[in-house]
Amino acid sequence: MEKKYYLAADGGGSKVQAVLYDEDFNIIKTGKMTGTTTLFKPVETVKAEIDEMLDGLLDGVKKIESADLCILGAGEIFEKAVSERCEVSSFNRCHEPHMGIASAFYETGVLALSGTGSDAFIIKNGKAISFVGGWGPLFGDEGSGYEIGLHSIKALMYEYDGRRPPTMMSKMILKKFGVENPWEIVFKMNRNPNARQEIASVTKITSKAANMGDKVALDIYRHAAHELALQVIAAIHRSNEAVEGPIVAMGGAWKGCKYMFEAFSHEVHGVFPDMEIIRAKHDPVVGCVVIRARREGMEMEEIRRKIGNKFDCYLCE
Repeated sequence: MEKKYYLAADGGGSKVQAVLYDEDFNIIKTGKMTGTTTLFKPVETVKAEIDEMLDGLLDGVKKIESADLCILGAGEIFEKAVSERCEVSSFNRCHEPHMGIASAFYETGVLALSGTGSDAFIIKNGKAISFVGGWGPLFGDEGSGYEIGLHSIKALMYEYDGRRPPTMMSKMILKKFGVENPWEIVFKMNRNPNARQEIASVTKITSKAANMGDKVALDIYRHAAHELALQVIAAIHRSNEAVEGPIVAMGGAWKGCKYMFEAFSHEVHGVFPDMEIIRAKHDPVVGCVVIRARREGMEMEEIRRKIGNKFDCYLCE
């Protein structure tokens, strides 16, 4: 009997992670590309990058039993590209909050999302019943990777002006952008359709500096934690139903500095001292795998056991 193959993919502002796996949860191939949000990237660029990734990921694959996807801004483009390469028995679109909390092997709880953007969700049985945030880079994204990167670049500019104390991030940021003067970053970002993603990528520098004890970087993470705590607290307060389950911190920004999670937990516990607060075990793409297995009747503990360490390449820690 031929093995059955499944596809899971998660894509947002910064990156897409995709994984082809079999019925025994063994990974066959993985794929990765930059973000798919067409609000910030030309459609033609997104489509070309999807095609390139899928050419490698699905090479030689004739049939996929289920494609479970959460592709922000380019879902139809992604589905069409998959269909052009192989037969797909069913496409299933996963909603970001359900996928996020499923990546921690839960279906009910609170999700504190901090990726390129940020949101807070109250989730019950896989459905978001309340949310706060998600207003995008012009009006929101508080506590997100984008805001952390933006504040880090601003710290360089404020140091240049003499408005703020020096930070070890300054030289690293200039080197990242290949410039000698902060004004050159302004010109580069104003002309760059991928500016949001480029700014969010600066968090790698913020993380390095914070973990070396840089006060400015630590203050940026403290601010991010505060903003995310405010979103979670507001989402819980505005929920019309009793909140059950843990608060799950999910998204790439949480990986940068453990102090951010500690500060966030401390602030939330100041209002809700009895709530459990945890980090998602895996990256969100694994949530798509969990959702598929639950849809097919597997209990959560069985899924956890069968996945085991097979998706350790997507561990958040």
